[in-house]
Amino acid sequence: MNARVRDRMSLEDFKKLAKPRGKYGATAVVVDGKRFDSKLEGLRYLYWTNLWRAGAIEWFTRQVPFQLPGNIIYRADFLIVHKGAGVTVEDCKGMLTRVSANKIKQVEALYGFKVVLITKKGWGI
Repeated sequence: MNARVRDRMSLEDFKKLAKPRGKYGATAVVVDGKRFDSKLEGLRYLYWTNLWRAGAIEWFTRQVPFQLPGNIIYRADFLIVHKGAGVTVEDCKGMLTRVSANKIKQVEALYGFKVVLITKKGWGI
């Protein structure tokens, strides 16, 4: 058997070694047994979990669907209910695409929420 054939790796073995990455380079992570599409979203989840445990917020939930015209669904990463100060909707974005920007504008117009964008730069990622 020659050396070139011995050094080859099957596609299946290569896929086992490769880390799953999103379309824009995001790396999926698991935090508290929950899968997140990016490190930023996982860190933000820990942030809100700690504030909830400390009693600083009422509660929060993640992957909140908003129905848009044309049977389109926009999923915000987090919806946070503050103590006596209303509701915040957040979306973690490494890169804001035109499609996402349009959906966010529609959510803000239809539902009256201001969607807060959380970026990698602000979180040191």
